[in-house]
Amino acid sequence: MKVEIQAITNGVDVTRLQETVAAVKAIALNLLSVAAAFGALVLVFQDGHGIRFFGVPVGTGSIFPIVPIVAFAIVFGLSMDYEVFLVARVLEARRGGLSELEAIPEGLAKTAGLITSAAAIMIVVFAAFTFGNFLVVKMLGFTLAVAVLIDATLVRIVIGPALLRVAGDWNWWPGGLTGARNAPGVANDE
Repeated sequence: MKVEIQAITNGVDVTRLQETVAAVKAIALNLLSVAAAFGALVLVFQDGHGIRFFGVPVGTGSIFPIVPIVAFAIVFGLSMDYEVFLVARVLEARRGGLSELEAIPEGLAKTAGLITSAAAIMIVVFAAFTFGNFLVVKMLGFTLAVAVLIDATLVRIVIGPALLRVAGDWNWWPGGLTGARNAPGVANDE
């Protein structure tokens, strides 16, 4: 069974991630980022640790139920884009003849600037939400900013590449390095 994740940026099909191991890893890493952000949300807003920085005198004791739902949807989409960018460049390097050890730093070098720049913009925008007067907007902005910060730094720059290295050629199972060339919608040179 193949899992297909398709990223579309500016109306252009960036890549298709049809390798099961890479897709499952991407989903697990996305959930890690979301879970960490939810933990920070509870720590700050529900329990009140550092809540005064956001203009709220004490912890709220609870969070608005809509915040985790909206945050999950937004963060999952953003972090999946980051993952597709990285894995597509690593796969491109592997198909270009580099070993897994050489392809991971190559893919990271090609995408780190893009991921970091996009994340920095998103963090600033989401952090700006915390300056508003509505508590639910403050919670949402804080959660999204923390999630993107964790995802773009710790998850995409450290954990993701480390898992690519550990999995080795299993990253490209079941299609292998040539399997995606024959996938629908992918140009075939033959």
